[in-house]
Amino acid sequence: MAIITEGRWCFKDPGDDIPDGSTINGGNFSQIEPGTVILSGKTLTINGGNWINVQAQQGWTVNGGNWTQVSRCSNLHPEWVEKGLLDAEVENCPHVVDTDVITIDGEVVETIYHYADTVQ
Repeated sequence: MAIITEGRWCFKDPGDDIPDGSTINGGNFSQIEPGTVILSGKTLTINGGNWINVQAQQGWTVNGGNWTQVSRCSNLHPEWVEKGLLDAEVENCPHVVDTDVITIDGEVVETIYHYADTVQ
């Protein structure tokens, strides 16, 4: 059994870095996609840490931590598209929160989209 107080396992499954039976008091386990399964099949006690987009598993005792689920917009995070972490989205994707329509002589010449990552 190990006690984990820090570490960075963003965008990957820590696998054997976290032994079965560990107590996790801190660390960053954030994933890109909501509902991502990591550390499957392990019995863990989780007291803290950053677990954005991680799906808690059977056999885990969760006492704390940040368990937010966030849908990320690739229009806001093009660097993650370049790294292959997110798929590119169209301009008018579900993350659009507002638009500015520019018209000249009554004709639409451009639409500017404003995006936001969304908490689920």
